[in-house]
Amino acid sequence: MTLTTEREQIRKAVNKIDKALAKLRAKIIPYCAELKIIQDNCQHPETIKKYGGSTGNYDKSEDCFWVDYTCVDCDKKWTDYK
Repeated sequence: MTLTTEREQIRKAVNKIDKALAKLRAKIIPYCAELKIIQDNCQHPETIKKYGGSTGNYDKSEDCFWVDYTCVDCDKKWTDYK
């Protein structure tokens, strides 16, 4: 097998994968839009909070803290930096 035919086989495989991904994306997009609407309308009554921080820097002004939130109801995730 020559290098050219190997490259052609790789290109064909990549094209096949790209086509399969395009079909999956076409199916996923409506569900993502619906999930966004649900998350935007959710009041996030119960959230899981994970506290994080980056400390120990030479310059204390570079230390930072944050909270990662996950809504139990709609699975929205966001971060607030302090």
